[in-house]
Amino acid sequence: MPILDLIEQSFLDEAQLCPHCRAAMHYVEGEYHQKTLKYHYCQHCEHHVYYGQNGLPCVCQHCLAQRNQHIKQTKAAEIRNQNRKRQYATDPIVIDQLSLMEKLFVLALLQSNPAYIATYQGDTATATYRDFIDLNVYTPQSIAPSYQLFHYLKKQALAKHYFMPVKTAEVESDDDHSALYFCHLRLVDYPDPSLHTLLLQLQEWFVRHHHCSVPYRSVDEVKTTLLTLLAHELLHYAQFYCQTLGVRFYGNQKLMVLFEQLLGRFAVTQLYHLTHRALTYLHQQQLLQIDNQDFINTNLLKKTLEQYAQLTKVQGCE
Repeated sequence: MPILDLIEQSFLDEAQLCPHCRAAMHYVEGEYHQKTLKYHYCQHCEHHVYYGQNGLPCVCQHCLAQRNQHIKQTKAAEIRNQNRKRQYATDPIVIDQLSLMEKLFVLALLQSNPAYIATYQGDTATATYRDFIDLNVYTPQSIAPSYQLFHYLKKQALAKHYFMPVKTAEVESDDDHSALYFCHLRLVDYPDPSLHTLLLQLQEWFVRHHHCSVPYRSVDEVKTTLLTLLAHELLHYAQFYCQTLGVRFYGNQKLMVLFEQLLGRFAVTQLYHLTHRALTYLHQQQLLQIDNQDFINTNLLKKTLEQYAQLTKVQGCE
């Protein structure tokens, strides 16, 4: 307890209870080094509650223990941050450097990101914003035309360090998140943007490009991206149709290359029709396997489409 130069008043205030031992506290008001000092203090645990701008830090055993615990937690957090910086020593990637396909993938993730987490204390609910991405909560079909494309883009984004894993100890949540990532992308002259800022920038880019006739950097990149997306849309259609036939279907690289080649020769609706016709024919001939072992269904569709394409070329029906 500080020794006051002048005590103006001092009395037992039974209305003020100590927050630690619940005993009635004494109220003191006086001068300390020519400054007014007002505080409550407890004679049992020596806890002090200071008021005004001239207050002093409490040095009771409880407050000292709290400060020591806070210092330990701060040091531990600094060590974790230093370890993470050493682990990911690479600088953040400027989002302008991403390909068109990668920008579309990041945009789809950010648009579907459940950023707000509701927490409950009694009957009161509060929403807190968390600037992380949980890749486990996404449905692949909501992000990409097919599971294969989603898996490929996800694997590529992690390999290029667009997203960095977050240790669960660094996240203030009681839930078990095994796929939490923070975004390792930045904007020009903006080294640490939030996910919301990145989302707004990507949306602004695509709106400007689509509606204001601002050209993309490369026409070939746009063409390649569209061919890849349409090829995976055809794969998704084949998988959906095979579900109605009671058989499994999944694509491989050879089939995707064929789809992209055929998209350069046929209209999209023609390819949907040829895919439907080929799968129907194979099903009627009882050539499709239920489990698609060794890609038998995939390879049969590929060969049938190649034959259709060759037939239409010979007949001049393209």
